[in-house]
Amino acid sequence: IPPFSFHPNLKLVADPLLFERFDEIAFNAGLLEKSVIMNTQDYLRIARPELAVFRRFQSSPTA
Repeated sequence: IPPFSFHPNLKLVADPLLFERFDEIAFNAGLLEKSVIMNTQDYLRIARPELAVFRRFQSSPTA
């Protein structure tokens, strides 16, 4: 999944937990042996993803 969207019809979506849990985000830089590491607040400011919750909440087992 590309970490940026440069096309107006391709929406970039990210789970807000990613930015709540980590100070930095890392992603592939086009080569498997190269990565980009960014401050999460910088990434949010630059990429401007739509935030949506992807996680599933597990209910407690009942006795």
